[in-house]
Amino acid sequence: MARFFALVALAMALVAQATPTPERRLLHMPREATRLAADPETGVIYLYDNRGIHLGAMEGHVFEAIQSRAGGCADISASEVQQLPGWDKLKSTANDMWGDYQREIKTNNPDFADRPARVCVTNNQVDITINGDPQCTTQSQSSGGDFSGTTGTVALSQIEGTAYTLSTTTTKQASVAVGLGADVKFGIPEVADVTFKTSLTTTVTNTLGTTESTTANQQTTSTVTVSQKDGQTCQLDFETKSCTTKGSGSLPFLASGWVWFVYKNKTKDHWNWALLMEGYLDEGERSMYMDFDSTIGTETKSQYNVVCQ
Repeated sequence: MARFFALVALAMALVAQATPTPERRLLHMPREATRLAADPETGVIYLYDNRGIHLGAMEGHVFEAIQSRAGGCADISASEVQQLPGWDKLKSTANDMWGDYQREIKTNNPDFADRPARVCVTNNQVDITINGDPQCTTQSQSSGGDFSGTTGTVALSQIEGTAYTLSTTTTKQASVAVGLGADVKFGIPEVADVTFKTSLTTTVTNTLGTTESTTANQQTTSTVTVSQKDGQTCQLDFETKSCTTKGSGSLPFLASGWVWFVYKNKTKDHWNWALLMEGYLDEGERSMYMDFDSTIGTETKSQYNVVCQ
C-alpha cells in the first residue's frame, strides 16, 4: 500500500511539472517595464524589465498610452531616432538580446499605436550665455505730479525696477521636430550694473531663421509726497538707462517612448520587440539641440531726486 501511495504522489508531481504556469495578466503598465514583445495576430503584449525578467502580459485593448505634456511635442520617426547620440547603444542592446537579423526599425508602430515615440522641448529652464559687454545709453528725464491746493502737497510717481525685452533667433534647427513651436523659460544671468538674475518665458520655433520676442515689465510704482510752497513747482528728476545685451544658447529636444525592432523571422518566440528609450539611454543620449542667438533689451529708471523751484 505504501508503494501505491508513493507512485500516486510521484505521478501527481510529474503532472504538476508538466502543467504550464498560467500567464500573469496585467491591467496596468508596470513602471519598471522597459522591454516589450508582441505579435499582431495575438494582440497580446509581453512585458519585461531591463534585466529581462518577465513581468506579465497585457491584452492590447487595455494597454495604456504614454502620457506626455500638452504642446511642445511631436512624433519622432524611425530615421530621426537613428540620429540620436545614443542610437548605437540602443541598437547594440537589441542585437545582444534578440540578434542582428533582418529587421525593420519602427516608431509609432501602427500595430501597437498605444506605444508611441515622441520628442518634446525640455521642461527645464534654458540658460542664456552672455556674449560681450552690454551697449548702454543713459538719459536724464523728469516728471511732474498732481498738486493738491488744499494741503499744499504734490504726489510724484517713482518707478523702480527693470523692463525687459527678449528676442531669440534660431541659428541652427534641431534635426527632429522641425517647425515645432513651444513656450520655453529662459534664464537671464545677472549683468553688472544692468540686470539682476531673472527669467522670461517666450515662444520659440524650431525653424532656421525664425525670430520670436516677448516683453516683461518687472517695474513697480510708488508715490512720493512732498510739500510744495506757494509759487513753487516740484518734479522728480531721474535717469533712464537703456541697454542691449547679446547672448546665445542651446535648446534641448528630448526623445522618449518605444523603438520597435520588427524581425522578418521570429526571434526569441516573437516577431516584434521594443525598447523604451528612457530605460536604456540618459537624457544626453536622447537629446538633439536647437541653437539660438538672443538680444536682451533692458530699461531701468534710477537716481531719483525731488526738485522744487
